[in-house]
Amino acid sequence: MKKYFFGILIFIFFVSCAKEGAKVKYPTELSPEINQAWKDAEALTAAKHYNDADKAYEIFINTYGYNSLTDSAYFKRGEISFLRGDYDKALGFYKAAYSRVYSPSVAPKARFKAGYSLYRMARFEDAEKELSGIHRKDASAILLTRIDSIGALASKHLNEPEYETVRWHLFLLDDYAEVYSKTDELTKASDVVAEDESIEGVRKWMNDKSITSAQIKKLPLDQYRGKKSGGYALFKLAETLNMEGNLKESTKELKAYVMAYPKHEYYSKATALLNEDQKRTGEGVVKVGLLLPLTGKYALYGESVLHGVECAVGVFEPCKGTGNIQLITRDTGGSAESVAQLIDELEKLDVVAIIGPILSVTAENAAKEAERLGIPLISLSQRTDIPAIGDFIFRNTVTSESQVNALVDYAIGRRKFKRFVVLYPKNNKGKEYNQLFQDGVKALGGKIIATYSYSSNRVELASELMNMNFDPKSIGAYDAVFIPDSFSVAGYIVSTLGINGTQGIQWLGVSRWNDPKLVSIGGEYIEGAVFPEAFYEGSSNYLVRDFISSFKTAYGINPTLLEALGYDSIKIIQEAIRQGAIKRDSIRDALLKINHFEGVAGEMTFNSSRDAVRELPLLTVTNGEIVPVAK
Repeated sequence: MKKYFFGILIFIFFVSCAKEGAKVKYPTELSPEINQAWKDAEALTAAKHYNDADKAYEIFINTYGYNSLTDSAYFKRGEISFLRGDYDKALGFYKAAYSRVYSPSVAPKARFKAGYSLYRMARFEDAEKELSGIHRKDASAILLTRIDSIGALASKHLNEPEYETVRWHLFLLDDYAEVYSKTDELTKASDVVAEDESIEGVRKWMNDKSITSAQIKKLPLDQYRGKKSGGYALFKLAETLNMEGNLKESTKELKAYVMAYPKHEYYSKATALLNEDQKRTGEGVVKVGLLLPLTGKYALYGESVLHGVECAVGVFEPCKGTGNIQLITRDTGGSAESVAQLIDELEKLDVVAIIGPILSVTAENAAKEAERLGIPLISLSQRTDIPAIGDFIFRNTVTSESQVNALVDYAIGRRKFKRFVVLYPKNNKGKEYNQLFQDGVKALGGKIIATYSYSSNRVELASELMNMNFDPKSIGAYDAVFIPDSFSVAGYIVSTLGINGTQGIQWLGVSRWNDPKLVSIGGEYIEGAVFPEAFYEGSSNYLVRDFISSFKTAYGINPTLLEALGYDSIKIIQEAIRQGAIKRDSIRDALLKINHFEGVAGEMTFNSSRDAVRELPLLTVTNGEIVPVAK
């Protein structure tokens, strides 16, 4: 009876832990003996003594219980069997490598090799099913290219119709967009579909007039969204809906395509089709108001947002827009007194929504008047209490909370840090960051070892740093130090402490650190620092790269986060309109329903408090350059 009960517990453990992304505590913890046995087996593999290596992995599996290396041992046995051409035996090992606990480092490649084994055994339908079950977000671009290649080849062997085979070719377009600098790795692999062949497959599907909208909607469209593949899938859907006579849905999808893919090869055809649909449906121009400081000392900020909005609606080439948005701009001049009057003016001009203001001094009055008149307003202010003013008030900015969440998730969730020190400026923003960081760390089981506040005066700061208890011998007492300040102050602190003997610290910062001058000020001591940023010029994201290219050509300058926020804000309103919202209350409701909106300042969602929530990417300093943190 006891054995039976124990067996039930083990079964429950495996079932509950086999879910994607589940945090697992393996029944057997790694020990020096287990680690040595693993190293011995790996050494045999490296020496190509495959018979001995296979036996070593078998002994490892049978001797040391289920631990965090067991799945890798099964995978290695599968690799040895695959190398020998024994695909059926390899299949069993690969499946054993992912069937119990889901490990992101093992499961995707194990499922791929299971699918590849089935393909080699000519079990093409089973191969496709196996490959379709892979969690794509955990697979590298190289691995995805191989997964989708085998999927496409298996589909071809099954003589599947174009509307089924194309899903693999669409994925391949995205794969190649990511691996353009690593294609040499693919040339060493067999059974890889070339990029030209995948493009040919997609275009063949695009030209097939027998495809129906129902068939297109069965494709994983959400996974294509915002990527190269999404342009083809979205235009094909819009064009097909048009051919089927569904003008309302066709117009909706055409708007989405034109907004997201201004440089796509079908763009010209899409705009012509959209104009035709709009004429036939009688759709008119939509007015959107802008409240920005365009004169005075904050004019630069207002102009930045304005240019981002203009680029989104296609005011200047090569920026592209749908053509049905009319911008009505009003200058706040940084003054809070007249902002309510400006809202009244925009209301009389029938704007369906308003973007702005930026400044905290004008945000409250603007929000109160917009709420009174029932006009959706997307504020770009840093004031956290603005959305609480009413149901029509939204806020689209990079919040302090989202930055801290990104850092804490990375530091504790990924790096397993537990002990932290906070150095923060004696101002309201510094205090806010300090409290948010402390709350975030404690919520995830971490501990704040010490906090220090300092003056913003550089002379006072220098003396304060000298008096801080940053003894190099005590570095082991904490894992990382958080400084929520500008790049110039942070760089000064880091270099000053470094010069005085405090080296090897993991520094954590905020988005204000994203400036090349951080490296020149912080020097060698800033190496390895990590900080979040919503908008990064070096991003590999298709939408971001296209926005930066179009904006630089149109305005002759590089866009910043403000331009990106302006761009995204009007795109969000356009998305609400695309979904059928035409009146102020319906636009408000549509904004609340927008989920995981793919913007150039990151994927965002308005939460129940109407605040933009983002998962921010992280940057780091490597070899004197600011680059993305490796995944």
